[in-house]
Amino acid sequence: MSILLLFMGLPASGKSSLRLRLQTAHPELIESTSFDEFRMTMMQTCSTANARENRKAFQRDVESRISAQSPADKIWIIEDIFYLKSMRRPFSRISRRRHLKYGVVNLKVSPFEAIRRNSGRNSDEKQREETIWRVFEEMEPPEHSTEISIDLEHEEAGLIGLEEVLGRLGIRMNERKDSEELEMKKNPPTSSTVPSPLEILDVKTRRLVSQLIQNDRFLDGRKLSVARKMLISSSDLNDLSDVELKEKLLDLYDKL
Repeated sequence: MSILLLFMGLPASGKSSLRLRLQTAHPELIESTSFDEFRMTMMQTCSTANARENRKAFQRDVESRISAQSPADKIWIIEDIFYLKSMRRPFSRISRRRHLKYGVVNLKVSPFEAIRRNSGRNSDEKQREETIWRVFEEMEPPEHSTEISIDLEHEEAGLIGLEEVLGRLGIRMNERKDSEELEMKKNPPTSSTVPSPLEILDVKTRRLVSQLIQNDRFLDGRKLSVARKMLISSSDLNDLSDVELKEKLLDLYDKL
């Protein structure tokens, strides 16, 4: 059975950094997106004046991607501020319709820390201080009686791994998959599957994004993720070195 996780919290609370770090560590298992990525990708069709309709379009896009995905065991990480219960509820319904396990990861930072981190963002990504304070004051945290959730402090979010996140949520991947992996260890296949050039490129670019975020805290993780997707849609990239891929990735990032 697949899993749907929501990453929520104040603007600049570290949601993108955690999401991208986990996805880079488990590219074969995790698919992820965020409302900001969706909005940037769909800039031409999203209405800046109607946030409600944009979020509904985002919900439809997420469910469409989930329904189109074939692997039985997948972890979907969806990132947004999700500060209102009404913003999380549609994704809870999606999890029930698609028979997914469901959990919420709440990244908790003080508004002062969020404002400090926000000040290091690019100008087009910064949120107004008034917005951060408003989200903080109107925050409706998950109630354990109605939502399976965990809180992560800033220090934890920088260190925690996927296994611990799932463990603290009380979520396990499909036991059938566990037994299949055990059987594979007992009876390894006689020939290995050679990854396709696109799969190799996907892993390389995810690793580059992770390295760039770790080495430069002023880079925006969401824009890097969008630039990576644009990069892997290009052609004739498989012969490029890691240095050349990095240059192309940063060039696309600067154009966003």
